[in-house]
Amino acid sequence: MSHSAVNVDIIVSIGSGASNGIGVAGFELNASYVLVILGWVFLPVYIKADVFTMPEFLKKRFGGDRIRLYQTVLALILSIFTKISVDLYSGAIFLNQALGWNMYVSIIALVALAAVFTIGCMLKD
Repeated sequence: MSHSAVNVDIIVSIGSGASNGIGVAGFELNASYVLVILGWVFLPVYIKADVFTMPEFLKKRFGGDRIRLYQTVLALILSIFTKISVDLYSGAIFLNQALGWNMYVSIIALVALAAVFTIGCMLKD
């Protein structure tokens, strides 16, 4: 599962940079170098194994579907608790500040909007 820079990451980086200074930019720059090095190390392994995803690699490496299912469920749970909840909360704070909406109404509206876009894009194909 790969993520690009999303709104929460950008907001956190800007806030950290404002409070802690240029050290945050150095950390982000070094992280990009490490990601490139990891790509050079692991990409040949994935190409040789003829896989595209981590669950697919785990199935080929260790056999069976239990480890693949475990990794998939773990990634889903971690995504819900670390990414989706923070995105909904930050969006609700924005709607509360900008429009004066209740936090719960804002979260329900954001989930409904995401559902409309998700279902709409699936039906488009």
